[in-house]
Amino acid sequence: MLVHRPKRPSQRVQREKNGDARIICLVPELCYLTGLSDNLRSDFKAMKEIKEVTCQPPNRRMRHIEEFLQRINNNQDAKDELLRWGLHLDMYASNTMARQFPPESIMVGGQQVFKCGPDADFTRDVTRSSVIRPVSINQWLLIFTRRDANKAEQFFRKMVDVSRKIGMEINKPHFIELRDDRSTSYKDAISSSVTSGIQLVVCIFPTSRDDRYSAVKKLCCVDMPVPSQVILSRTLPEDPKLGKFRSITMKIALQINCKLGGELWAVDIPLKELMICGIDVYHDAGGKGHSVAAFVASTNKLLTRWYSRAILQQPQQELISSLKPCFTEAIKKFYEVNHALPSRVVIFRDGVGDGQLKEVSEHEVSQLSSCFGMFENIAGGPYEPKLTVVIVSKRINVKLFAKQNENLVNPPPGLVLDHLATRPNWPDFFLVSQHVRQGTVSPTHYIVVSGGEHLKADHMQRLAYKLTYMYYNWPGTVRVPAPCQYAHKLAYLVGQSIRQEPSTLLSDRLFYL
Repeated sequence: MLVHRPKRPSQRVQREKNGDARIICLVPELCYLTGLSDNLRSDFKAMKEIKEVTCQPPNRRMRHIEEFLQRINNNQDAKDELLRWGLHLDMYASNTMARQFPPESIMVGGQQVFKCGPDADFTRDVTRSSVIRPVSINQWLLIFTRRDANKAEQFFRKMVDVSRKIGMEINKPHFIELRDDRSTSYKDAISSSVTSGIQLVVCIFPTSRDDRYSAVKKLCCVDMPVPSQVILSRTLPEDPKLGKFRSITMKIALQINCKLGGELWAVDIPLKELMICGIDVYHDAGGKGHSVAAFVASTNKLLTRWYSRAILQQPQQELISSLKPCFTEAIKKFYEVNHALPSRVVIFRDGVGDGQLKEVSEHEVSQLSSCFGMFENIAGGPYEPKLTVVIVSKRINVKLFAKQNENLVNPPPGLVLDHLATRPNWPDFFLVSQHVRQGTVSPTHYIVVSGGEHLKADHMQRLAYKLTYMYYNWPGTVRVPAPCQYAHKLAYLVGQSIRQEPSTLLSDRLFYL
């Protein structure tokens, strides 16, 4: 028998007469494992076959939907049940008109500007131009095991080569060769070698191991705060002459530049004295650990520098109690950088269900607004910036298709729909910001729960779209605004690996990419 012990406190208190906690016994022959095993995930052929079923192109997906509706309408029991509820299912999808935003122009170093293509991928342009703010690496550690010694040397040489393209200068690192791949070996090497002048720690791992990754990240993010980069040996090809080796090293160089406080690219956002914030929450899958609230806020005019904080929350603790100090510190940081307070604040909040919309609009917004009173001395009077709060939802059922002759295709990035499928009681819209090469693209749902009067609907939609270009881990658009994606990455790193609040010494850089 499979023995299951309930985790919820309301169930744990139920005990039998003998004092044992209440348990549930399951018959193995009647149970099925859920999810995908690690072996299956590493099976390329199996994953390809799974994708053919789960990632269906628009035409095939629509055909399956119509077949499903046909089966319902041909089933008398189903028709009677729908009739009892006063419901009717149309056989075909609704046709409507939507708006299309043009591709954005990308600004890089040297005041260069280039137009992004229709697929919103600007990898080639970014990797051939200097970044907005390159950071030179003078002192850094490169730690590896004996079997990866040659790869470490080749990686350094390639880093020097590709970094010149983007304006970075890289000195020779302190090479540290380990005898084994134990977690303690990496930790001891870092602890004994990191001094005040070390800017970066790069570790090459021979294999993927969560405990080793967590140990290194905890040391570099909490105990001895220094930006760190972990590279799996298999990520780097054996032959450094391959183009793949160069492209991988270029991505690592761009990522490292961000972790050191550099800035890669920007888009034109004409709003003045604007601060953008992103919020996301990581919940422990087992329900036993703490939740992690991540808060990210822009600190400069170009929206290329970010202040990031992660707070561990106790069970049943209100999220707003963690957000208020983060919000206050972010405004202080904005003032330090710009010598002026933000006159407009837009918060993109991820991880909110439909049942929480009212709580966010009525409770959280008022609590965040109360932070403004702390800056009246700096403002020289009442400080009341225009605050707009937007909920970002990815888990939605709405699908948007574009007609191309008689076929259905994925709509291009920049398509926005603000009618027909929207809600009557909230100002909201759907935005397709990604270009996908497989399957059907999923739109993102934006719900303005407060401060919608401060921005025209079109301006709000354009702002959300522009921000999807600003995620520095991908030279293209992502599904949510960059601050939301940054908050997600930070919350996941802390909740999954570090399990402690990162040092505030790293809060002014994207150390978690």
